[in-house]
Amino acid sequence: MVETTQEANTAFRRQITIVLMKESESVEDYCIYCNPVDCEKESEDRTTVQCDSCHRWAHMPCIPEGTNQGKLTNEKQEYKCKKCA
Repeated sequence: MVETTQEANTAFRRQITIVLMKESESVEDYCIYCNPVDCEKESEDRTTVQCDSCHRWAHMPCIPEGTNQGKLTNEKQEYKCKKCA
């Protein structure tokens, strides 16, 4: 058992956060709807579309029903993710 102060724990957590942020990949390149490693959609289609507002990416099959997914084709169309819509 190691005794420590709340201030020491907070400082250590801050250090861990900084290291993780410096060493991790940019999450902006990941699909905003799924885990990039274990996508729940069993589809070979990994076409992605970028939100015109926040510039985050989404797999076409992962975009929820009811969004402007139906308007998206291979031609450039405006797309906004559920957060920006």
